[in-house]
Amino acid sequence: NEPIKATSRTGEYNDAASVPAGAMLEQLVCDVTDPKSVQLACAGTSAVIFAASASKSGGTPSAVDNAGLVNVAKACMDANVPHLVVVSSGAVTKPSSPV
Repeated sequence: NEPIKATSRTGEYNDAASVPAGAMLEQLVCDVTDPKSVQLACAGTSAVIFAASASKSGGTPSAVDNAGLVNVAKACMDANVPHLVVVSSGAVTKPSSPV
């Protein structure tokens, strides 16, 4: 069993019911606009799921959806993470967004 890292700006993960039985869950603070926190979160992983999104309280689309994804992709390449999955709804909710 590989450990699961759940990251958020606060480091809290409130959906323990979705974690498989017996899984090791590590909760980490990670802000995709901070390359250092992204590098720490990506270290030692075999896959990363990027599901961050800009919000009124959490950064602009340019900072989170664009630069944040670039930070995560770079951290994955630097750490030799073989899988990066990007979950995005930007084109659905804001089709004219420049991001």
